[in-house]
This record gives sequence, C-alpha cells and structure tokens, in this order.
Amino acid sequence: MEQAKPEPKPEPAPAPVVPEPEVAEKPEPEPKPEEVAKAREKAKNTGILAMGKELSKISSLAESVKLDSPVTNTAEPIARKTGDTLASRATENTRSSGVNETALSRETRELALAERERAEVAEAERVAAVKETVRREQQETASKSRSREELRRTMDANKSAIYSIYNRELRRKPSLQGSITPELVIEPNGAVSSCSVVESTLNEPALENKICNRLRLVDFGARPGVDKTTIRYPIELLSS
Repeated sequence: MEQAKPEPKPEPAPAPVVPEPEVAEKPEPEPKPEEVAKAREKAKNTGILAMGKELSKISSLAESVKLDSPVTNTAEPIARKTGDTLASRATENTRSSGVNETALSRETRELALAERERAEVAEAERVAAVKETVRREQQETASKSRSREELRRTMDANKSAIYSIYNRELRRKPSLQGSITPELVIEPNGAVSSCSVVESTLNEPALENKICNRLRLVDFGARPGVDKTTIRYPIELLSS
C-alpha cells in the first residue's frame, strides 16, 4: 500500500519595498539690489588702489635706475682700463721672465755638456797614459828576462835526451815510473849554472842526478842584458 505524500508548505509572501524619503533642496535666496551695488563699488575701488600702488613701484624703480646708471657707466671704463694695464704688465713680465729662464736653461745645459766632454777627454787621456806605461814596463821586463814560451821550447827540445836516460833505467827496473821537477838557474849567456830536484816521486836518487847532469848541458841561448832566470819544469816519466 502506497504512503500518502505530504503536501508542500506555502511560500511566504515578499516584504513590501518602502521608498526612501526625498529631501527637498532649499532655494538660495537672491541677493538684494543694494548688496550687489555695494559689492561692485568695493571691487572697483580695490582694483584702482592696487593698480595705483603697482604704478608707484614701477615709477620708483625707473627713477632708481636712472640715478644709478651714470655712476655705473663712469666707474666701469676706469676699472676695465686699470685691469687691462695690470694684465698687460703681468703678461710682459711673464714673457720677459720666460725668455730669461729659457736662455739660462740653455746656457746651463751647454756648460754641463762642455764640462762632461772635458771630463771624458781627460779620462781617455789618463787611460791611454796608463796603457802606455804598462806597455813600456812590459817591454822593459821582456827585454830583461826570458819569455815563458822561449823557455818551454828549449826544454821540449831536450825531452828526448831525458827520456833516453829514463828508458835505460827502465830496463833495469821495469816498474819504474813517476814524475820529477827540476829547478834550473839560467845565466844571461844561456848556460845552466845550477840544477836541483825540488820534487820527485821516483825515489831513485841516481836517476835524478843523471837527469840534472843532462839538463846542465842545455843551452838556452845568450841574451845580453837579461837577468839571471830561475825556472821549474815538471817532467812525467811513464812506461809505455
């Protein structure tokens, strides 16, 4: 059995709209004819008075300008003339000073350059004199002594005779080897006046004496005017 549906509830009626009350504007009162006439008269008087004051100010300013103009016009040319004179004098002084400084600077540079050249010439002359003195001393020394090259050539020329003596001793003693340094005294006529062994690793006095005896026979050549010469000449004696 079907159930009965409930009946819908009736919708409420809308509330009535109440119009807002209108405020009536009050009309502005019209001005009275007497007040309008007074306002116009007041504005007229005020404008004339203000205009009169402005004209008075302009007139006073014009008179002030007329009074000040002659003083300004008279003083300005004098000041300008004085300034021009001072500026002209300052320019002339500056130019004159510049010329003097330039001339002084040029003269100073020329003097300094001349002094430096004189110093360089003097130094060159001094060096040349020293070199010449050394050269002369060397010539004098060379003329009074035998040169190292000359002595070496003579000793090398007599080495074969010294090695002949050493080879004969080597047959007797095959292990014999070492070095010997004889000292020779050479006379101006080229003869050996003295010979002695100053260093030796041979440990063979007999062989050393034979070598010195052979060196006493060496002729170094006569050199008149030379001093007596002493030399030491190391000799290596090694078996081949």
